[in-house]
Amino acid sequence: MTSEFVKKIHLETAQRYQAQGYNRDALISHFRKVALDADEINELLDALEQQPWAEQPFRARR
Repeated sequence: MTSEFVKKIHLETAQRYQAQGYNRDALISHFRKVALDADEINELLDALEQQPWAEQPFRARR
């Protein structure tokens, strides 16, 4: 189980990646590399989609 502090750091990293144009698959790949389990990955993806700035869908990575 990952602490809330560490999840927040991963969420902030994912937000930066998303702003740089990384797609959903790239974010999932990152989360797997840092050993998050499927439930934690889904939780973070849900949090990303609820961000007010996330009105645009995930784009393909440049």
